[in-house]
Amino acid sequence: MDTLLKLADRPVFLILLAATVLIVSIGYYVVLKADKIFTSRLRVHKRIVPMDKLSKLDRETRERNVDSVATMLAEKTNNLYAASDPTSTKKIKLLMIRAGFFQPNAAGIYLLLRPIIAAIAGIGTLIYIKFFSTDWTTINMMVAIGFGAAGGYYLPQFYIGRRIKALSLQNRQGFPDFMDLMIVCVEAGLSMEAAISRIAAEIEKSYPNLSIHLNIAALEVRSGRTLEDALQSMAQRIDLDEVKSFATLLKQSKELGTSLSGALKVYSDDMRDKRMATAEEKAHALPAKMSVPVTLCILPVILIIAALPVAFKIYNGG
Repeated sequence: MDTLLKLADRPVFLILLAATVLIVSIGYYVVLKADKIFTSRLRVHKRIVPMDKLSKLDRETRERNVDSVATMLAEKTNNLYAASDPTSTKKIKLLMIRAGFFQPNAAGIYLLLRPIIAAIAGIGTLIYIKFFSTDWTTINMMVAIGFGAAGGYYLPQFYIGRRIKALSLQNRQGFPDFMDLMIVCVEAGLSMEAAISRIAAEIEKSYPNLSIHLNIAALEVRSGRTLEDALQSMAQRIDLDEVKSFATLLKQSKELGTSLSGALKVYSDDMRDKRMATAEEKAHALPAKMSVPVTLCILPVILIIAALPVAFKIYNGG
């Protein structure tokens, strides 16, 4: 009881208490609104569907209402940021696509989650300090809460960055295989558009992200864009230089009238050489990278084994 009275005297506790009450009130209002929508829809469905289907309809309606509330919040957040800073919002949308999130409201969800996770991390830090630590001054406590909130705020950005890096590596590894399949399809008589659609279906399990982007490029070609423009757009989405070079290759091949199959073979061989050169570069850099753990972990053990008998003999006077 005395601990609660001491906490109540601190302004930080009052601010967090007010913020908690506000968040709970907003959540309660959203739940009431969703329940009201569900009740009104259920009354209508009771009149038009049999009673044995109401349980399934009840579950589906509730899931749809939850999705609609989350979608509404994400859309409002996206519109708010787009109105204040459209350039940054476009960059965030592009980052979401590169990270593999193709939903229209992905940027809004990302922008909405960052302050929520920051608030949760800050409150979690405060709870940990109050109940699991002692002898914290007010300044140190505020600094710790600030660091916790900042870590929670930048955690989604860190996750998106790691995901983009992993997908970029996957796309770079899969593009030479795409070029080999492209040569096979072109030599078999398929057009470039049909070949892209066929290859996207073939590599769906091996390189799912690259398959999605190839399907998008094929849909853009079907909607009226040229193949070169569709590939340039794809290169911008996945940030891969190989795709840009491939689009330039197709453009130059059409302008100069050269053999497309021969150009694809040369470009595919060049990409294979680049991938092999990258692997050799990593292999050659391995001894230098291994020198640090060898020096820190293995060398002290070897020195101890070599010097320990001598130390025992000196200690025993022998």
